[in-house]
Amino acid sequence: MYQKCDAPSRPKMKVLLEAGTTLIVDRYAYSGGFSIDWCKQPDCGLPRPDLVLYLNLRPDAAAKRGNFGNERYEQTDFQAKVMKNFHLLKESYWKEIDADKTEDDLAAELGEIVLNCIPTVRERPIEKLWCKEEG
Repeated sequence: MYQKCDAPSRPKMKVLLEAGTTLIVDRYAYSGGFSIDWCKQPDCGLPRPDLVLYLNLRPDAAAKRGNFGNERYEQTDFQAKVMKNFHLLKESYWKEIDADKTEDDLAAELGEIVLNCIPTVRERPIEKLWCKEEG
């Protein structure tokens, strides 16, 4: 199930996860614009993802795609800084994917990874994002 991630959606997400529903969430807790610790703070305690698919596209490769540069964040130097910070966030449950391929090839690769992940995480407890468990 695709789920947006905002404050009102968080209780529903937990209920769905506890019921065994697989959620695919875009821009979950990793797309801020400030210090890493500051960005993590409001999302502390969210259900930790079982898998993060980090689609890595070098800024020079992104610049070759159509319409690149139309958005204020689509500047090569800014994208390089973003890439560096995403590498600081990476954890063991992240899978980095080279996104410099066709949409069909990328979709096939992502689908395979997700379908292989789902059965391996069904019985795992729901952990918290960026917070140490108490007790």
